[in-house]
Amino acid sequence: MSLHGQVGCGLWSSSCAVGDVCDVFRLDDADVDVLDMCEGWAGRWTATWSFDRCEVSCPIREISGIPMRGAEPVRHFSWHPRQHHRPGLEVLASTGRLHGFESLEERNFLRVLDFAGGIGDVLSQPFRIRFATVGGRWLHHIPDYLVAVPDGR
Repeated sequence: MSLHGQVGCGLWSSSCAVGDVCDVFRLDDADVDVLDMCEGWAGRWTATWSFDRCEVSCPIREISGIPMRGAEPVRHFSWHPRQHHRPGLEVLASTGRLHGFESLEERNFLRVLDFAGGIGDVLSQPFRIRFATVGGRWLHHIPDYLVAVPDGR
């Protein structure tokens, strides 16, 4: 055991952050080329949130002004006997609430977030992003989680 209470090169929850246990995903140039990111894209792409079963949309450039408090998942999970994935609910000590997951990988991600600490809030299926491709197609995507950290990121 070292002087800092760590055995070998282990990582203790009292001294790590989310960035220590998660990889940052970066788009490579091939991925970015298919997105229509010409001038003004942040005003054309939209994010749609759900509050009290009512949907609220805003341009992506204004997404930081939408409060997480009171937001509900834009898509809910379903369970049935013969499905191939393993959805469920995981309680996080960091938030004191249950959070939905659709796979064991997502459940493990929630556990890592909770272990790392330093998170302010977590919202499952937080919003729907509507975006354009270079070919003129409009697509949408619902991120698995929105994680807020105390410094506002």
